[in-house]
Amino acid sequence: MKSHYSLYELHQYIRQTIALNFDEPIWIEAEIAQVSFSGRHAYLDLWQKDENTDQVTAQASAVIWADKLSFIKRKSGDLFHDLMMPGVSVLIKVKPDFHERYGLKLVISDIDPSFTLGRLAMQKELTIKKLEAAGHMTRNAEIEIAPVLKRIALLSSSTSAGLQDFYQQIEDNEMGYAYDLDLYAMSVQGVMVAEDMRHHMNDIHTQSDIQYDLIILMRGGGSKMDLAAFDEYDVAELIALSDIPVLTAIGHERDQSIADMVSAISVKTPTAAADYLLRHTENYEQGLIDDYHQIAEIAYWHLSEQHQALNIAANQLKAITDYRIRTEKTTLENVADMLTTSIDRYLGEASRQLDDLERTLKDRDPETLLRRGYSITSKGGRMVSSVIDLVAGDHITTTLADGSVSSIITDS
Repeated sequence: MKSHYSLYELHQYIRQTIALNFDEPIWIEAEIAQVSFSGRHAYLDLWQKDENTDQVTAQASAVIWADKLSFIKRKSGDLFHDLMMPGVSVLIKVKPDFHERYGLKLVISDIDPSFTLGRLAMQKELTIKKLEAAGHMTRNAEIEIAPVLKRIALLSSSTSAGLQDFYQQIEDNEMGYAYDLDLYAMSVQGVMVAEDMRHHMNDIHTQSDIQYDLIILMRGGGSKMDLAAFDEYDVAELIALSDIPVLTAIGHERDQSIADMVSAISVKTPTAAADYLLRHTENYEQGLIDDYHQIAEIAYWHLSEQHQALNIAANQLKAITDYRIRTEKTTLENVADMLTTSIDRYLGEASRQLDDLERTLKDRDPETLLRRGYSITSKGGRMVSSVIDLVAGDHITTTLADGSVSSIITDS
């Protein structure tokens, strides 16, 4: 037995050992770490990770030669490009091949698409259960949608055709509605989706000068594998824990992603997202119009009712006024008649009294009295009414009807 071997001899031995033990291809499960195409061949780096620590526990290089690559493309159809993506778990049929110079390489002869799809479905179910256990499934949907959606944060690829469709739909709306739209460009496929989204969601929620009314997460459609990132727990959790309502427009035609399930609003396409915004605004505007018409109708009803009440009150007031006027007129007429009667009676009585007074005055007139034989005696221009007012030697004047005589008092 030789004391030592050359490297080439060792590799020859390894090659022979592998060839003897792996004379037929075997099926293995692995995750694609990297993939590239050169010429008509495909080159892959495969690895396996620990489920708990996410640490790589095994790694290998693999190749799909041109003939097998054509076969796999035909077999997988539209799923081929989805399968050949980093981060995708695959079930592949391989035969280990060892070359003395280039080392170990797994030669892939077949891929089972149903395994990957089944693995995605199983992972989706586990993610849903985890979200349900954390109470995340309805959290975002419980946030009240603002009646007016003005400031909108958009999470989308900047080159997405769906994003352009969204912009066009908003710009061409016949109602003339305008929105403040801020784009946060991100990956919408592959392993960077969750990381990009986490970064942007943090920015959206920590803006000091902007309060967004809605977040729209959109992608312009794709296959199940294209959209697999939107079934990841990290992406769903970011949506569920958002304090701003999230609208998803990811592009599933038939299946619903987990992102759709945990969002406040879910529509199929970016165009449908634009339509939702426009309809929401239109509904708010129509509500204002309906409120206006309702207020106008209520106001018209109240005005009509008050007008009718005023007419009734006016008629009642007119009737009362007319009655009061008639009553007061009658009262005034009665008072006038009474006053006329009283005045006539008073004037008649006063006239009689005046006549009596006139007769009395005539009877008491000095001239009348003088003609009846009476005389007036005066002393010094003052009438003498008593003999005690006279003394001997006083000069008196006696006035008679036909003249006056002077006398001297000789004895008193």
